[in-house]
Amino acid sequence: MKNVCLILGLVIMSLSGCSNNTSPKTISTPQSLQSLSITTNTGTNTNTVSNPSTEENNSQPNDSNQQTETTNSTEKTFATQQDFVDYMYEKVKALEDTISLLDSNLTQVYSVAGTEAETAQLSIRHNLLKQTTNEMNAIESLKRPNEEVATLQDYVVKAYHYNVEYKTAEYEVFKAETLQDRQVLLDANAENEKLAQQYISLAWSEIDRLSETAYDRK
Repeated sequence: MKNVCLILGLVIMSLSGCSNNTSPKTISTPQSLQSLSITTNTGTNTNTVSNPSTEENNSQPNDSNQQTETTNSTEKTFATQQDFVDYMYEKVKALEDTISLLDSNLTQVYSVAGTEAETAQLSIRHNLLKQTTNEMNAIESLKRPNEEVATLQDYVVKAYHYNVEYKTAEYEVFKAETLQDRQVLLDANAENEKLAQQYISLAWSEIDRLSETAYDRK
């Protein structure tokens, strides 16, 4: 009887020990897998966040390059000397046409002096002179195809400059209150008038010298 009890006690102790050993193993396995899963996901998330940031930076347009391309595309360029001479020919013709318009305008100003229409005519005159000044600045900034046309460019710019000066002062002569004042202004403007005509003539001569073709200036 004692032997039977002893045997039963040993069996119960063995079963109890097996139960204790099995429980930690069952728990540890899911924890290990969970730990590995978290580590792997963390690494993946880090990579996923960084890649879109890099792509976003790379996809952003370069504003400075776009501005440079825009500036370059609007610059007037000349492939040959003849192209430049032809362009100057058109600009001198345009200047002469503007001078005719300014002369006609001054006649209109004189005919409507003292009326409401005078303001409108003076506005036209102001716009013509402003447009001519802007054209002069544009011509001066042109890039030459070679230095052979440098003198021509200088003549055309000066033709514009002195004609603007002359035509601007011409209205002041018209508005002079006395004959004496008018004569003083006329004398002061005489040099501008002389230079205005002189540089147009010089520009035409230089165009004829440089051009490979003859122009009909009628």
